[in-house]
Amino acid sequence: IASRTNGEGIDWKDWYAVAGGESAFLAFDPDNPKLIYGGTYQGNIDKWDAATRESKPIKEYPELGLSVAPKDSKYRYNWNAPIIWSQHEPNTYYHCAQVVLKTTDLGVNWTEISPDLTRNIDDRQGNGGGPFTNEAVGAENYGTISYMVESPQEKGVFYTGSDDGLVHITRDNGKTWQNVTPKGIEQCLINAIEVSPYDAATAYIATTRYKFPAIYKTTNYGKSWTNISEGIPYGAFTRVVREDPTRENVLYAGTEAGMYMSINGGKTWETFQLNLPKTPITDLKWHKGDLIVATSGRGFWILDDVSLLSQYKPS
Repeated sequence: IASRTNGEGIDWKDWYAVAGGESAFLAFDPDNPKLIYGGTYQGNIDKWDAATRESKPIKEYPELGLSVAPKDSKYRYNWNAPIIWSQHEPNTYYHCAQVVLKTTDLGVNWTEISPDLTRNIDDRQGNGGGPFTNEAVGAENYGTISYMVESPQEKGVFYTGSDDGLVHITRDNGKTWQNVTPKGIEQCLINAIEVSPYDAATAYIATTRYKFPAIYKTTNYGKSWTNISEGIPYGAFTRVVREDPTRENVLYAGTEAGMYMSINGGKTWETFQLNLPKTPITDLKWHKGDLIVATSGRGFWILDDVSLLSQYKPS
């Protein structure tokens, strides 16, 4: 979408389609965004070329799984199957099913670099829509990887989170994986993972367990976790947490009931709405000193020049 127009405002005419479908992670090299990788349900993934405006399907194991039960598929993909660009290896991308798949040749070939990183509960992998009417869309999968992030500081360090509540880490580029799930987390959606821009061993996870807010923090690569949800009320279950790149220990959390902010590394949280409507916050992203907020049903909002908050000192 264009960020500026000479017409009567930005509208549908300023949109154009790239890779993927109605549900998609998008990945590209920000220094050379000619190729865009995007996904949709069933694990379909496309590579879109900005020069030719052509799209090519590059799915790892081509199959049409419209009416196939997830337990009978080679790969189980989340509706929003993660796709990420590697910050440390050129021409390298990752795509997640119940395992992590990696390409080093721009999607020509894919290899598995992990075991199954989910609970793999067989009786929850039946036909979508129940036992009587199979919806036959191929998107109602459980036991899938729902989020993946690469450490910006350290090559070969990745975290994954699953939609059934498991967190894993690899520190050797996928050769070995460790289950670092916080104790007592139960089955829930690991909706977002954030590696601190200040400390390679520190990370945060936002879990979506309806009605119950839960953000966890580790300072030792997941060996132990602390629940840092004090101040976020019951009902405001969490979707995303990000750390301010201009000031350490300042955190922003997107919840089902709006935005929350912590200035002490998550020990306590306060509501941070300003003029933002109280609506579900689905994602947060930093860009050139601004905080971009994605909401459910109300579009995108931008908080300009957040670096001003880095000067704030509680009295």
